[in-house]
Amino acid sequence: MDNFEQKKTHLHMLMEIAMADKDFSQVEDIFLNRIAQMLEIPLEDVVHKEFDRNDLKLPRKEFKLYGLFHRLVLMGISDNHLHHAERKLLLEFGIRMGLNPSAIMEVMDYCDEKGMAAIPQDIVRIFYKYNN
Repeated sequence: MDNFEQKKTHLHMLMEIAMADKDFSQVEDIFLNRIAQMLEIPLEDVVHKEFDRNDLKLPRKEFKLYGLFHRLVLMGISDNHLHHAERKLLLEFGIRMGLNPSAIMEVMDYCDEKGMAAIPQDIVRIFYKYNN
């Protein structure tokens, strides 16, 4: 992430994915806290703050969007499966990020199959496949 607003947006998106299936698990809590630590943003700066899905603060570089989307999918599968509500929200976020819908679906399927062992380079290859 390039700036504070992008980091906050990313944490908001992760929280929404974690809550999409109405079951906020301990694994999702740990994952969210680790990402917050990695981004050096206290969760208190994000929790209970207003979030506008129509005004996402996102990195401009495509390769950064791929990593961001991958982390969103990992949040969804952190409880071992992608729930229908998580898939729906991931598709919405991916489209708002300007990603190809077919690539989004393939990335979700790939990650659902591989779980936390999904390889970032494979995610990039999937997106590149649909960009060419």
